[in-house]
Amino acid sequence: FFAGELHLFYFPEEMDSFFWISDRDDYSHVYQYDYEGNVLGQITSGEYDVISVKAIDPKKKTLYYLSCEVSPMERNLYSVKFNGKSKKQLTSSEGNHRVNVAPEGRYFIDSYSSTTTPSTVDLRGGNGQLIKNLAGHARALEHLEKYEYAPRELFSFTTSDGQEIDGFLIKPMDFNPDKSYPLLMDVYGGPGSQGVYNTFETNGWHQYLAQQGYIVANVNNRGTGNYGRDFMEVVYGELGKWEAQDFAETAQWLASHPWVDGDRMAIMGTSYGGFMTLASMLRHPGVFAL
Repeated sequence: FFAGELHLFYFPEEMDSFFWISDRDDYSHVYQYDYEGNVLGQITSGEYDVISVKAIDPKKKTLYYLSCEVSPMERNLYSVKFNGKSKKQLTSSEGNHRVNVAPEGRYFIDSYSSTTTPSTVDLRGGNGQLIKNLAGHARALEHLEKYEYAPRELFSFTTSDGQEIDGFLIKPMDFNPDKSYPLLMDVYGGPGSQGVYNTFETNGWHQYLAQQGYIVANVNNRGTGNYGRDFMEVVYGELGKWEAQDFAETAQWLASHPWVDGDRMAIMGTSYGGFMTLASMLRHPGVFAL
């Protein structure tokens, strides 16, 4: 249904116009253009980012798109008319949704989970109604009843300069709030990326660390995507500054809780996360143990 797609550009074969996701109004939204470069209209708006266009129905003048309107830590599928009216949320279950949408939005496969619910896969019609459950999570729940598991917990806090930051933490499997545990920040933090979602925890490395008595944490630091243009682009020209501040202040905020040992806090990461590990330790000496 697309003659061409260049990440943020969508060119339907049957139409003499195209769609572009732009952050010109501080958040990423869908605009319709003619091939003379004139804006025909802004289709979505609000203080949230549109992630991608998933399908276009030229006959019904309907666009299907994925956005984080509910929360930057969740993705949901919506449909909307080209004139911006009749918007409908098609995925309703709490959590982060990954969807594959059929041409013209006739149906879609919805794979989703949350911090409290393991992954589920549904086949749904174009209006969101359930057609068939393709994969449930009964076996996952049975596994959790037999074996130890450390769930993901979401949190948010405000930095010293007033920026709200979202994160997750995983506590040791034998967690006792009267004890104090070492903390490991496992980070990436590269521009436009995202490390914290409302999804079920399945990272084997994190589960191992929880077994060994560590608290594991990560945050959606400044520079990461889907919190608006300003949140992401503040790092432009000075990579490492704001990311390191957010990682250090996250650790210090967690250390204000009696169950985090502020003298035993570490940070690690690979690729950009390796760069941020060194940047955080050099820019904020004394926060993370050597």
